[in-house]
Amino acid sequence: MNRPASNSKSIEPCSEKEPSVDSSEEQTRASDATGRYMTLAELPILAKARIVSLEGGSDDPSRRRLLELGLHPGTEIAVCHRAPLGDPRCYGFRSTQMCLRRSETSRIQVELLSLPA
Repeated sequence: MNRPASNSKSIEPCSEKEPSVDSSEEQTRASDATGRYMTLAELPILAKARIVSLEGGSDDPSRRRLLELGLHPGTEIAVCHRAPLGDPRCYGFRSTQMCLRRSETSRIQVELLSLPA
């Protein structure tokens, strides 16, 4: 599959707009947190955020794995969709889509950039 070369740092791998299936409580919590930090696990479907930090020390294997996968502070990330039972969720970042468990995403602090319309 050939793709045209692109120099943009867009976070648009979530191409299909899926209806939000998150609870209204979760969306209210996210909208109240605009401009504040929250965990990646708290973001509603189709929300966009910027990674601020990852919990754990330099010798923590889970933190190291997330960093190796490209989840560095400053990376923009979008919540694409979730599994039928809610966990794992699919995230789009750096032209990649990846499913992560809530146990992993609850350790990632993000700054909310935008909520779904």
